[in-house]
Amino acid sequence: MFYLAANLSVLDMGIFGLYSAGVLLGGGLIPLDVYAHTTRQFLFGGEKSGMILGRHFVFLVLAFFCLLPVAVFLNLNWGVGQYDFLFWIFIAHLFFEVLSTDIGRLLVPLGRPLASNVVLFIRTAFWFFPLIFVFIMGAAAPSLKVVVIAWFFGSFSSVIIGAAWIKFSISGPVKFYLDCSWMKQALASSACFLIATLLFRVLLGADKYIVGGFLGESAVAIYSVYASVSLGVLGLIESGVSSWYYPSLVRSVGKKSYGESVVILKRFFWKNFVASFFLMVSIVVFFPVVAKRFLDGVYLEHLDVFYVISLGVFFYCVSMPFHYYIYSYSEDWKMIVIYAISFLVMIAWSVFYMADFGVLGGAVMLSLSLISVASLRSLFAVGKILSLGKKYE
Repeated sequence: MFYLAANLSVLDMGIFGLYSAGVLLGGGLIPLDVYAHTTRQFLFGGEKSGMILGRHFVFLVLAFFCLLPVAVFLNLNWGVGQYDFLFWIFIAHLFFEVLSTDIGRLLVPLGRPLASNVVLFIRTAFWFFPLIFVFIMGAAAPSLKVVVIAWFFGSFSSVIIGAAWIKFSISGPVKFYLDCSWMKQALASSACFLIATLLFRVLLGADKYIVGGFLGESAVAIYSVYASVSLGVLGLIESGVSSWYYPSLVRSVGKKSYGESVVILKRFFWKNFVASFFLMVSIVVFFPVVAKRFLDGVYLEHLDVFYVISLGVFFYCVSMPFHYYIYSYSEDWKMIVIYAISFLVMIAWSVFYMADFGVLGGAVMLSLSLISVASLRSLFAVGKILSLGKKYE
């Protein structure tokens, strides 16, 4: 995002922010969070992995074609549809984003957290290095079209490599077949988790649309750069800490080992806290220095946006272990409450106060919602620990 902001126009950055929001929202929502059901099947034991995976990926393909019109409609109505090349790339890109997202998610319960990280890195970052080389060598001028095409090939490559790792992670073949009864069970099991995710995606996806609606595309460009840099810490913590600790936490809860689960949670929390603190301090110190040297003046006028968003991201990252503790007990309804209240906080601020503060108002909107999520999930998790502690006394 830093490199793009230095080489693309503010308008192109705004359009890219909307395009990326459409791809990331669609990639996260089209699978309908059935991975939550599939993951629990892996961690709690049961059928062969090949059977579970086959049904899961058949469901993904069906879900993509059923929900594609919704994603296309949203893209057409948020400015991206006016660019024909973006519209057609978006459809193909979204398909591979859906597959890559769930491949990365499922590699973790299959015992391949490092492979999951690699797939995530290829999809979200590695594709950018050859793009920079192309720009520096003059093979292509920096443009929105070239950037989007490069990102598309990143998502495509991550699917190929992730599928190979899936194959190496299971003993038997993946048996692709349609199982309507399993789909009903999976959708029912994941319904609350899906509603919670829809609300979560609103917090970390639709925020750009809200900023654009109230403040315009130039504000989206500024907001997108600083939000993406800050939220990058979230992705690093998820892949670098959570993916290594949450499977053992879920297994201990599945075995009804209360004492063991609390020990794992404490270890998880402190590892997560140290990593979050180190990464956030590093980025808060380093990024503004680089931004002042290379970014356009319009971005430098709003560095306070970066600091405010970073504060909210830090509290959110620190609370991640509590999210997985709630998930371990399949109490997904609590996640709905958490994200619903945080969404209301976001809407209330955006409607009544955001326009008065400009882009900084957008930063406060996101930060308040993230802090609300962190506070509520911490309260629910600690309440669960205390109630179970009394039960086992």
